[in-house]
Order: sequence, then structure tokens, then C-alpha cells
Amino acid sequence: MPLRNSLLVTFILACTLFLGAITSGFSQEKAPLKSVLKTLESRYDCSFSYADDQVAGFEVIPPSSSFTLEKAINNLGQQTGLVFQILDNLIITIAAVKPVPDTLCGTVTDLEKNPLEGAEIRTRYQRTFTDNKGFFRLPRVNQSDTLSISFLGFKTLQIPVSSIDRSGCENYSLEGDINPLQAITLYNFLARGISLRGDGSLQVEASEFGILPGLTEADPLQTVQTLPGINSNDETVTNINIRGGSHDQNYITWNGMPMYQSGHFFSYISAFNPDLVQETNLVKNGTSAAYTGGVSGSILMSTKQATDSIFSGNAGLNLINAHASLNIPLSKKASLKVAGRRSFNDLFRSRAYQNYFNQAFQNTEVITNRENVIEASDSFRFFDLGGVLNYTPGNKDHLQAGFLLMDNSFSFLENAFVDNVEQSRESNSTQQHTGGFFNYQRSWNRGLTTSLNTYHVQYTLEGQNADILQDLLFIQNNNIAETGIKLEGKLAIKPDLLVKGGYELNHTRVQNTDTLQGGAIATEIEQRLTRHALYSEVFWNPWKGGSVRPGIRLNYLKQPDLLLAEPRLNLVQALGNVGSLDLSAEVKSQVITQEVDLQTDFLGVENRRWFLSEEPERPILKSRQLSLGYRYQTGGWKFHTEAYLKAVEGLNARSQGFTNAFEGVNALGKYFSKGVDLIINHQSDAFNGWVSYSLAETTYDFEILYPEYFPSNFNINHAVSSGLSYSWRRLTTSVGMNWRSGLPTTLPVPGNEVVNGAINYEAPNSRVLPYYQRIDASMNYAVKLREHSYVKFGAAVWNLFDQENEINRFYRFTDINFPQRVSRFGLERTVNLFVKIEF
Repeated sequence: MPLRNSLLVTFILACTLFLGAITSGFSQEKAPLKSVLKTLESRYDCSFSYADDQVAGFEVIPPSSSFTLEKAINNLGQQTGLVFQILDNLIITIAAVKPVPDTLCGTVTDLEKNPLEGAEIRTRYQRTFTDNKGFFRLPRVNQSDTLSISFLGFKTLQIPVSSIDRSGCENYSLEGDINPLQAITLYNFLARGISLRGDGSLQVEASEFGILPGLTEADPLQTVQTLPGINSNDETVTNINIRGGSHDQNYITWNGMPMYQSGHFFSYISAFNPDLVQETNLVKNGTSAAYTGGVSGSILMSTKQATDSIFSGNAGLNLINAHASLNIPLSKKASLKVAGRRSFNDLFRSRAYQNYFNQAFQNTEVITNRENVIEASDSFRFFDLGGVLNYTPGNKDHLQAGFLLMDNSFSFLENAFVDNVEQSRESNSTQQHTGGFFNYQRSWNRGLTTSLNTYHVQYTLEGQNADILQDLLFIQNNNIAETGIKLEGKLAIKPDLLVKGGYELNHTRVQNTDTLQGGAIATEIEQRLTRHALYSEVFWNPWKGGSVRPGIRLNYLKQPDLLLAEPRLNLVQALGNVGSLDLSAEVKSQVITQEVDLQTDFLGVENRRWFLSEEPERPILKSRQLSLGYRYQTGGWKFHTEAYLKAVEGLNARSQGFTNAFEGVNALGKYFSKGVDLIINHQSDAFNGWVSYSLAETTYDFEILYPEYFPSNFNINHAVSSGLSYSWRRLTTSVGMNWRSGLPTTLPVPGNEVVNGAINYEAPNSRVLPYYQRIDASMNYAVKLREHSYVKFGAAVWNLFDQENEINRFYRFTDINFPQRVSRFGLERTVNLFVKIEF
């Protein structure tokens, strides 16, 4: 605790000094435009001609006295949007911007003036497609929007609406794209703001995000679960399974910092504040050589690397927590973004909170106490606070620094009569994650860019479990401290060839302790690992419509003195103007995983601990994966399918959450996964619909277990997801359905349930639970208060028809020495209301 606090204080102090250095000399108070004009008249011996009502109400930052007259009035024009014109004898007229039609139209062609049918036209809130003559029309276009025109095989064209002459319909010519990875991106995939990129990765832009069923905001870890091949078997954000892998096999980062805590509120809310996540990238295969770990997938979140020139913010409330965010311009070159959330169940407990509580603590002593033990009270809270500072000292440099604090705390008090004396004991569980980062990027010239990224994170999971009847206290701790630095360079050798390379250094310390009452340490494990890595990859377009990205990463692990090579490959070939094939392959390794000793550890809420790899008990996880995909886009239709083969070795059975005869068994093995993912999406001006399907099979191979081969705990053979959203003016609604085949389970042998005092199980995972089905819905409506200010309110319903879904089943002995069935069910119908003010 003292080390974490000292690091936090040091980091905040450093940011404060950095902030003071940036803002000194830049911050100036605004003044009425009319008084600024009088100052300029005196300074430059000029005269301004204007009507008083034209300048009334404007407040500006006075231009620097070092500016020339031309630069000063250009500066005022940028701040106000007014038109300044210098006439003879230094007379300067001021006029308002001429009103322009709010309808935008045009024709899209290639460089040879051939019309492009089905080109996607979009602004922030609207989208349409060109007809067979390449023509489009967009009504009610905002002057501050950016027009984006994209078509498969061509470079995307982006033009500020304010620069377009809307007196007529212009012609827009698209140039052939030498980078098919960008050209074949499927924009607004599933919902506005979600894009399926050419390399198969999913990108979510929070500022453009539309609406998904059951969600009130762009929760990044809930959003990625809409794709086929990605499931959460227990409906949480801390158990995301990508192509048959467990959650700890996902590499999750925020602005380059690895994140060892991913959930709030009993794992049902992402620990990452959407206001601090402007972009989320999900990679299932073909990972860039710049990243390691995450043998199943990578979820890379980041905050915008740009300074904000406009003060803005938001504040909101739902039935779980309150939140607020501010974008604060500090100068023309620097801005600060801060955001935080906090639960308020200590003031008010909604039905939504109670549903989450009951779901999280099913079959734990928090709810199902033993005889003679009474729960007197419980207390829970979560909060997070983060900030990102962006600073652009010149047109070649950009600096970004930030911090993130997360905290979940739960406690409950038990009362019981022991020897006719009433006793009280408290149990609690605390999960915390703190970290800071610093990134520096420099563009030396048009072809060379370098970057420096550093971070430090600390993670703590602590549980104190009191046995009031036995007068015992069991304390468990899991601590992680990690520091990393990465140096990277990108060199564009020619227009169709780019080389990227870098060096990365990481040092990780993991500590696990179990302490009995009185301070006696039952077990203590401390592990340290230093990793060095060199990586390189090439972006090459060797032929028309083709793109190749080969890469290699060399990891050197100092403590075991081991060198690991990880080749990567991504190949894309465009098929005409409407389709493409993509081939991805990768070899990856992972040196940190989670294990479960007992299901009751840490009160049974978060019972997984992190351990570093350590031969022979915990070998390094190694994966190999190959996938082949096809995508097709025409007009409002988008289609994507991908087949894959995946193998992971070095698997420890304790990381898989067994609840049958293999619970707690320390066995090493591997798993194989194969499947096909498919998704169809259709969009029109008002409607957006999609259907996805996943066919998969995941099988374990543990040589020392019997049988050696059996279905994985995460094996879901069939999964279907569908949804439909509708937008009309400021109203948006969405409804969706999730269906999947049941999870594997293991039953006792009928008629011979107990042998030698232990449960006698059938073959592992030889049965399946009933199918899972859930329908969700969301709605929001925005009311404009004034220019750039809105109030949004709405509702989200999870499990609209209150379907009872059994998501886990296991067996425990009862007092009569007979296996008792214990079932865990999904979340019941839960309604969440929200209101949010944006300004």
C-alpha cells in the first residue's frame, strides 16, 4: 500500500508540474469582441466597420501583440466564424457567414469519371449510398460535420462540410487505394461507430457510437461481445471467451497499459469509463508484431491523441452509478480530459442493483449462509477516476500522459450465537488497479515517425473471509506490479512500402499469499520476470488490390533464459470493387495467467489469481492460429465470414474453472478450437439490422487425466445473435436476440452417485445444459437545449422476457452424503434508466 500511494502521489505531482509548464504563458482570459476591436484599432491604426448586433455576444482571446494585422484578424475569424475583409486605407469590414442550404448533394466517380454505385456517404449522424448514377443527397447537414465518402478499392475522401459549395451538386472523384486494408473497411458495422477493418479487427469509435440492445452507453467490453466467436458464458465482462479461450488469455490494454482488472460491479460493468475510451480495437488473429500475450485475442483501448480547442463535458446518472467528464482546453497546444464514475447504492439501492447483487452472489455464503449464521449487513461501492493530458508543442511532436484509478470494495457482517454469546465478524473483498502512462511521438519528416511509450501499473486483490462459528479468519492477497517501456519507429520507404520496428522491455512482479488468523502465513509465492523483445513488420502492396503484412517478434525471457520467436502474417486480396479475401496467421506466447484454487476464494466473487509462468508447474502458454475470411459489400449490404483453426498448449487445468472431479487438479494440457463465424448486416437511412452465426468446437487434451480428450468448459457449438435498430430524428431504438446451445456439464452416475466417499461422475463434460436465449432492448432520445448542448434520456432492458437461463451446474455433498445439484442462472429481467447532459 505505501509503495502504491507513493507512486500515485509522484505521478500526480509530475503531471501537475508538466501541466503548469505547459499552461504558463498561454492561458488568457476572454474579452468582449467589441473591446478587442478597439484595442486593435489603436494598435494597428486601422478602422473596423460593423453593425453592433453583429459583434454583440462574442467573447474572444485577444490576439498576441506580436501578431501582424493580417494574422490578428485571421485569428479573430477562426474564433468567431465572422468574415473579415481588409479594404483600402486599412478599413476592415465585418460580416456574418452567409447562410448555406442544409442539404448536400453530389456525384461520386472514379478518376475517369465513371459513376460509382453503392459508395457510402456519411457524416457524424447520417449515412446514405450513391445510386446507379453515383448520385447522393443528404438533408439537414450540420456546418461543423465532416463528409466522408468511401468505396471498396478506393481511398476514403474526407472533406469539412464548411468548405463545400452547396449552391449546386459537386462531383467527387475517388482515387484508387494502394492500401486495401483501409479501403475495404466496413463502416457502421452492426451500429454507428463500429467498423470491421480490412485485417479482420473490429474498431469501435465512442464518439460515433450508435446504440446496441441492452446497453445504455458504449461499454467497450460489452460491445465486442456482439461479434460471432466471442461469448461471455456467465454474461459478465470478466469472462469473455474468444474462440474457446478463457478470459485471462485476452490481452487488454488502455493507452498501452496492460489491465489486470476489467470489471466493476460484480463484473457486470466494464471497468473502463466510456468517456476515457475513444477507440477500441479487437483483434482475434493476425495480431501486429508490436504486441505479445493474449493467446486468444487482444482488446486495445485508447484515448484520442489530439488537443481539444473547445471546452465541453457531460454528466449523467443511471440506476447503478453517476458519472461526469470534462474536456478542458489549457492553451492552443494543450488540453486535459478527466472523467470519473461512482456507484451510489450506499444512498439508494435500485432494483437493478439488487438484481446484479443476487446474480453475483448466487450460491455463496453472502446469500446462502449456514445454519445459525445471520447476515447483519453488507456494503459495496465502486469508483474509477482517470485523466489524459494531450500536448502538441509543434507540428511534429505530440505528448500524452494519463492516469487511471479503479476500486471495488465489498464487505458483509455476520452475526451468530457461539456458546450462547452473540458474536459478529466481518468478511470483505477489495480489488484495485492503479496506473499511469507517458507517450511521446515525433514525425521527423513525411516518411519517418518515432514513438516512446512508458507505463507503470499496480493491481491488488485482497479477501478476508471470516468463519464465525470456527472463530477463524483467512486472508488472501494477489498483487501485481509491472513497468514497461517501448521504442518504435515507422519508415515509409515508398508509397506502397512501410517498415515498422521496435524494442520493448517489461518487468513484472507477482505475489500471492494466504494468511491464517493471527498472522501465520500458510503460503507465500513471489515471482519476478523481465522480458526483452525486438519486433519488426512490413506493410507492402506488391500488386494491384493486394496487401501483405508479414512480421516477426523475438521475446527473450531473462529468468528462464529463453528465446521465443513469434511470426505473424496478414494478407488481403481485393476481389473487384465489392469483395475481398483475407488470410491471417500468428504464433503467440503468454507468460501470465489466472488460476482458481477453490470456488469460495475471495468470497467467491472474483476467485481467480494471477500467476507468472514458472516451469514445470506453470509452463508458458503458446498458441498457433490460422484463419481465412471473405467479405462482401454492396449498397447497404455487408457480409463477412471467417473459418479458423487454433491450438493452445501449456494449459493448466486450474485456469479453466472446473467444478467436477477435476476441480483443483494441477494437470497440464492443451486445447484445440475450430469453427466458422458469419455475419450479415443491412443498413438503410433509418434501419440497421444484423444476423450473426458461429459454429465452433473446442476440445481439451490432458494426458494425465481420464479420458484424455473431452469437450472444453467453454465449448459452445452453435451461437446466433440478431438485432434491429431504428433512428428517427433524435430518437433511437434497438432490440436484439441472443441464442446459443447449452454449455457442457458433468453429472453424477445415476444410481451410483457416491463411491468411496466422493462423487462418482460420468465422463467429463459429456452432457450439455438447456439452450440459452435472451432478448434485450434499448431506447434513447435527445433534446436540444441550445447550440452544442443536449440532454439525453432513455432505458435499456436486459432479458426483456425474463427468460430463466441456466449458465452453470455442479454438484456438492449435503449433510446426508448425497450429491446436491447447484445451478447458477443468468441475470433476470433488469431495467436500467439513464439521463445524461452534454455541453
